[in-house]
Amino acid sequence: MSGLKTRRDLLSTALRSGAGMATAAAIPGWLPATALGSGEGSRFRLSIPAGAEQLGVVPFDVEWAEAFDKPIGQGLNGRVIHKLAALTPDTLITPSEHFFVRTGKPALLGPTDNWKIAVNGLVDEPMDLAVNPLLSLAESQGVHLLECSGNPRRRSFGLMSACEWGGIPAADLLELTRPLSSATRVLIGGFDKHTSRGGGVPGASWVFDPGDLEAAGAFFATHMNGERLPDDHGYPIRLFIPGWYGCAAAKWVDRIEWVNDSAPATTQMKEYASRTGNDGIPELARDYVRGEMDLAAMPVRVEKWSERGQPYYRIVGIVWGGKRTVDRLEIRINVDTPWVPVEDFEHRSVTTWNLWSHTWRPLEADSYTIRLRFPDSTVPTRRIDRGYYDRTVTISDA
Repeated sequence: MSGLKTRRDLLSTALRSGAGMATAAAIPGWLPATALGSGEGSRFRLSIPAGAEQLGVVPFDVEWAEAFDKPIGQGLNGRVIHKLAALTPDTLITPSEHFFVRTGKPALLGPTDNWKIAVNGLVDEPMDLAVNPLLSLAESQGVHLLECSGNPRRRSFGLMSACEWGGIPAADLLELTRPLSSATRVLIGGFDKHTSRGGGVPGASWVFDPGDLEAAGAFFATHMNGERLPDDHGYPIRLFIPGWYGCAAAKWVDRIEWVNDSAPATTQMKEYASRTGNDGIPELARDYVRGEMDLAAMPVRVEKWSERGQPYYRIVGIVWGGKRTVDRLEIRINVDTPWVPVEDFEHRSVTTWNLWSHTWRPLEADSYTIRLRFPDSTVPTRRIDRGYYDRTVTISDA
């Protein structure tokens, strides 16, 4: 024996010691949200000509009609719609209370202070994994964006937010569960029992290739912006997979089950099959593609400006997703106009969103559809290619 402790030894020691709940200050590498500014996108600044005056913001033709950044409904119908139109270089980290919610805390959840995760399936021995002793192992995971795969136009695409996360690397926690050599996949599920139906099919679980989780840098999140997870975001523990849609990342994780390649797809996987890029609804989990977000972009507001008495407009938007940065984004306003490069565009990060802007001088009052594209054909951009994030705006004077 070399006397050196392995990562599993350290994890096991933490479990035996019953280490208490970690505070934000105890998380290695943690920076408070106030110190983070707005992450990678904070370098972006809108260039404003001397003497220009902003006259207002022109709404898109389809806008969310209810309150932004506030809880609406409960359980499966619980929502918080984040106001993307208000994004600035200094607000790219979403406060936890404004972070979007797709499903609120289940009314049947019960006490969570001594939360345990049931581990079974193809393992040496079934166990209950207590969460509290693991909290001392939480560390900063950096700033990451999360988007609901069903992020709809009618909600102004507000099921998307970004913050700094803290948690336990999934590979480390899964190692504690002691899977058998025959275990090739892992089901991770969360509590999803509600008093009323609506808003989706209950049963939040997904079957993963563990190699995919490790490659993505997946972690079991315990903190948002330096504080413990809020109730609606999965307190005391949730799964987070950087670069994947939120439907694959269970909140209130209460089950880990090791399975093999014959494992069937879960109801959650089937419900979101088309939204995560699958062809049809495969019966076996192994046949599902990874639920990754392609590179995407969209406008979030259209500002009206005046310069020396002449009106013009500035389109401000975001770019996110994908696996690598690109150097060019193009814009077209209505199908009969040519594609042109977005003027202010610098893609710095794929873990969170980046701002961009483009000056626009429409020739006449009319309704205009704003479409974007990435000319780099080697980068998957399925949603933006089919116009999913197109926005239409009506200009009353030009």
